[in-house]
Amino acid sequence: MSEVIVVTPEQLAQIVEDAVARAIAGGERGNKGGLVSKREVCRALRVSAYKLTELVKAGMPVVRLGAQSPRFDVAACVEWLKARA
Repeated sequence: MSEVIVVTPEQLAQIVEDAVARAIAGGERGNKGGLVSKREVCRALRVSAYKLTELVKAGMPVVRLGAQSPRFDVAACVEWLKARA
């Protein structure tokens, strides 16, 4: 039997914000499943910052959190690149 949990829009926003913050923190500690910075994804994909900007414009997955720098899921970026090859 499944349960239904009701949350307000504010609670949902907080849940998402907390989850993304945990993902970002995980990436910065070297957690392969976390989100990483632009510099880290460039290093992982072996591309320049300019090339990464072009790839993002072409649709590469990126997470933007307000005024913070964009973050990337390396695995999602690799899958995106494979699909384009």
